[in-house]
Amino acid sequence: MLRWFVLLFAIVTAVMGDKPAYAQMQLSKHNNMAPIRVTSDALHIFRDKEVAVFSGNVTIVQQKLSMRSQSISIHYRENLEQDDEGSDLRRVSYVKADDGVVLSTSQETIKSDYATYDVDQGLITLVDNVVLKKAKNVVKGTKLIYNLNTGMTRLLNEVPQGSEESKPGRIKGSFSPQ
Repeated sequence: MLRWFVLLFAIVTAVMGDKPAYAQMQLSKHNNMAPIRVTSDALHIFRDKEVAVFSGNVTIVQQKLSMRSQSISIHYRENLEQDDEGSDLRRVSYVKADDGVVLSTSQETIKSDYATYDVDQGLITLVDNVVLKKAKNVVKGTKLIYNLNTGMTRLLNEVPQGSEESKPGRIKGSFSPQ
């Protein structure tokens, strides 16, 4: 059994070369318009820039998806709607996380240095030192794009900007047959 798994992994690696790896994650029914809950040690609001900067042990949760970091900026815009009291509602449009990011679902954990979440498009992008773990399986690359609308994940190993290397590295993975 293990020989077949190793052989299959070798074939997939040889065929893919430096192409991106794809995986299906567990949030195919995620509603990116659901409310986002935030907890942090501090909050700074910049009304003129329409951004709220949360710092210190920040956690954001949207349905079964959570993101943790030391600093998360939430960009919002005014919505055309008003609440029951006549106040303008604001809508989250973009989230940016710095300083060590951990994205979690019920079955996966993804770590990276930096992440963005385009709420309108339903796309989460994690960049630099990306490590995706599911059970005993681990996959590493430099960039991960997670489409919440389809549940599809794309993992890349791009050449870092400013690097002297001309070719991208390779996706690295370790898979457990159980």
